[in-house]
Formats: sequence, structure tokens, C-alpha cells
Amino acid sequence: MNERGPATADDRIEVEIEISASVETVWRFLSEPERFAAWIGAFAGQAPLPGTDVDPRVGGALRVAYPGDNAAMGEILEMDDRRRICFSWGYVDAAQGVAPGSTRVEIVLSPIPSGTRVVLTHTGLPTAVHRDGHRGGWTHYLSMLAKNAAHAQHGEAARHVLTRYFASWSEVDAGKRAALLEETCDEAVVSRSGFACTNSRAALDAHIRNAQQHMPGVGLQLTSDVQQLHGYATVRWAARTAEGQDLFTGAAFAQLTLAGKLQEIVTFAD
Repeated sequence: MNERGPATADDRIEVEIEISASVETVWRFLSEPERFAAWIGAFAGQAPLPGTDVDPRVGGALRVAYPGDNAAMGEILEMDDRRRICFSWGYVDAAQGVAPGSTRVEIVLSPIPSGTRVVLTHTGLPTAVHRDGHRGGWTHYLSMLAKNAAHAQHGEAARHVLTRYFASWSEVDAGKRAALLEETCDEAVVSRSGFACTNSRAALDAHIRNAQQHMPGVGLQLTSDVQQLHGYATVRWAARTAEGQDLFTGAAFAQLTLAGKLQEIVTFAD
């Protein structure tokens, strides 16, 4: 997730973020009620409070509940499929000096090689205090959008790809090992460890073959669940003999492509 400083002009702020997920995946969090509510209502990173509800269609209502019986309200004004959504924004009883319907939020998606660029523009904010406060708020909520969308994009893929990748270290059949690496690794995958410094799938394959020749019968096994965040994943591993003895243990950190393959993997030994 990359984030760029916001632009400000008169009564508006602009906040930009890059998300490790496709436009199609990100759009689901702007067009499906529960997914939309899950990020825009994630006050302090928690689940939405009761009373948070989004009806993501033109004319649909938006309500975000906050602690202390406070709430934001709005109406979906425009939707351009997988590209753009606009909605009004204000607060119950004109809290914070911003009445319902008095400001406008536009969110625009555009594809980039690493995923999706999201630009949020909020207009109608009357003072610098309002702009500063909403800048911080939208930066937080777009981070929640980025986390949720990246999990939808990579969550299951990360578990599968790392399980299959580590299986390649135990596969002595050259053809089967090559197939596992093709399934799990980008062609230009970068691998770093205390024993490896490779920059392609072919070079990684050669490194694994060399390791098998020097340590026959030893393979790498996952020893923990895979954790994933913003397209990055981490897992614990062990170098284990056929008899079940662990020779080394450590942790691996990986970055995934949008296609769900390893773009980079760094392996640390304990």
C-alpha cells in the first residue's frame, strides 16, 4: 500500500492511495453493501458499529455510526462501474459544522501495475480545521479499504502459493519441481536468503537443485499459518529430514503479484 500526500485547494482535499488488488476487486468494496460498510465504518480499525449501513446504488442512502451516538449521512449520487463513485457527506444535527448533503466525496479508481490507484476528493469543507480533520479521517478509512481489498485479492492465494512453493524444495523430480515453481513464482521472482541471491525462476530452480544435492533428503516444511497483509505474506518454516528432524528453522517474507504468484521471497534462519 503506497500513500501520497493530499492536495488541497480552497474547500477541498484529495487523498491518494495505492492498493495491492485489482480494480475489479477494489470495486466490490464500493458496490457491495457489506464490503462497503466494512471499511467506511471501521472506526479505529474495528467492525462497523450497529446503525452503519450502505446502499451502493444511485439514490441509495449511506450512514456511518460512530461512538457516542454520532453518525455521518449521505446519498449515493453517481456510480461509474469499476471506475468512480460519488456521494454526499455530512453529520447528523450538523455535527462538526457539516450538515448532511453539504459536502461531496468522489472516489476514482485507475489500474496500475501493482494494483489500483484510488483518489478520494472531498469538496465543500468550509475551513482548514475541517479539511485537516477529514484528511486524517479519510487517510485512515482508505487504509482500511486497502487492507480489506488486498486480503480479498491475496488471502487464499498466499496460503496456497507458499504451501506449494515450499513443497518444491522437497520435489526431486526435475519436471515436477519446475511445474511447482512455474505455478507459484513469477518468471522474474527474486529470492534472498543466507545461501541464495537469485533473480529469476530458472535461477531459483537451479539453487534448489543444488541444495538437494548437498543436503539429500532434506526439505522445507511450513510450520505456521500464513499471514497476509497488503499483498505481503509471512510464514514460519523448518528444514526437515526424512526422519522428521529439524535442522534449521526460520521465517519467510514474500510479496505477491496480482496474479497470486511470488514476486519476491526473503528467507531468514533463526
